[in-house]
Amino acid sequence: MERFAGICGRFPLNRIPDTDIRQRLTDTVMDCYLAGIKHFLVGISGEFEQMAVRIVSELKTKMPDMTLTVVMTPCECSGYARYLSGNGSDRDLWEYVETADNLKPVRQDSRLTDYTQKNRYIVDRSSRLICCYRSELIREAETRHLISLAERKPGLRIVNLYKP
Repeated sequence: MERFAGICGRFPLNRIPDTDIRQRLTDTVMDCYLAGIKHFLVGISGEFEQMAVRIVSELKTKMPDMTLTVVMTPCECSGYARYLSGNGSDRDLWEYVETADNLKPVRQDSRLTDYTQKNRYIVDRSSRLICCYRSELIREAETRHLISLAERKPGLRIVNLYKP
């Protein structure tokens, strides 16, 4: 049975006090891989998730049995479609999204429900959840919801990389 690790967190990288967060995330993804978790589910809502997409994409070149699924809301999917049509931004993030093995769009509904569906998709499949989360920040409401879902799932290990 395939095991999954989800990665979440919208935290802006310039507000993370840990300057080695990229290396710590890389090490944590490798720990998952060595523990037999080779499929990673990542959103692209925030800078931390975007960094995770880049890291997993880079590691996939060395470990070809690693798999990346990017889970996108309809809003994010439309941004990706605009980029592909030449009408969107030229952010290098999309180059990494193109290296994903799968793009999983959640169903269209209200914005809040889109993120709820995205969170459920990630939590339902994951046996480990890697996050960068500071609970007292109001802007972290979507990540807070995902973490609360994860805390209710028996056996799901949560690894929070945020260290004040």
